[in-house]
Amino acid sequence: MPRGRRRQAGEGSISEYQTKAGPRSLIKYSALRADGTTRVVLKRGFRTRKDAVTVLRAGIRKSEVGEWVELSKQRLDGYLAEWIDTQRLSPATLASYRKNIRLHIAPYLGATPLSRLTGAAVDAWVRKLETSGRADGRGGLSAHT
Repeated sequence: MPRGRRRQAGEGSISEYQTKAGPRSLIKYSALRADGTTRVVLKRGFRTRKDAVTVLRAGIRKSEVGEWVELSKQRLDGYLAEWIDTQRLSPATLASYRKNIRLHIAPYLGATPLSRLTGAAVDAWVRKLETSGRADGRGGLSAHT
């Protein structure tokens, strides 16, 4: 079976591998970080080669024009701790924010990396608080909390 042309440097690569669910593709390309260094990006699990090519081209294009952003490994609780320290608010407001973070955000979403925090996850968290969010265990929080 003839192979396609060989990719040039900077064009990335597509490889196929086998899983129990069938063949999958993985892509690999170099992306430029904000500090000028490069990072190898590896994404896998594409069902078709066409899907892999689409994502590969988009990733390379973003890297070339400077839109590629490396996913953060920082967790929400760490971010909120840094954020609250930079706020210039009254002591009572800061105390209220810290209490709400400690009671309502950190137990549910605190360990979530910022890069994995989605609107759906936040919606699920809000629904959970509305049904069983009170600290005394007697029901949910008001929608205005």
